Amino acid sequence: MLRRKAFDWMPLWIDKWLLGSTRQELEPAERAVWIDLLALASKDDGWIRANEEMSYPARTLAGIFMLPEELLETTVKKCIKAGKLERFDDGIMRIINWSKYQLTDRRKRDLSPKKKPKRKSRVEFLKEMNSKIQQDQDLKENSDRDKE
Repeated sequence: MLRRKAFDWMPLWIDKWLLGSTRQELEPAERAVWIDLLALASKDDGWIRANEEMSYPARTLAGIFMLPEELLETTVKKCIKAGKLERFDDGIMRIINWSKYQLTDRRKRDLSPKKKPKRKSRVEFLKEMNSKIQQDQDLKENSDRDKE
């Protein structure tokens, strides 16, 4: 399984979650499984698999999610039927339209850690201020000489 580098969390779009089609398509317990599937898929760019060539056995996946295999299988089938999930012949699954569940590039930039400018020490600040004051005084002296 690949590990995402940027975030250890996933966005949950509030209006889509509360008012979207998932609420009608899945029962409450199945919605919990769907969120677990999204969370696991977040670790591998939309894929649900043990590694690039092997799927999770249903028993293992149900164990990870701590739920009955039957609930997992019912949810997977409903999600496939609803066009949310696809399962390949080897059992590997992928979230359809994965990009819709992600942050936009702009939002990622807004949330990424920014480098804070290095704070000057008090001594450096005072030296800089003295230098500016000296420059201002020199300019004033030059201006006064030009007037004479």
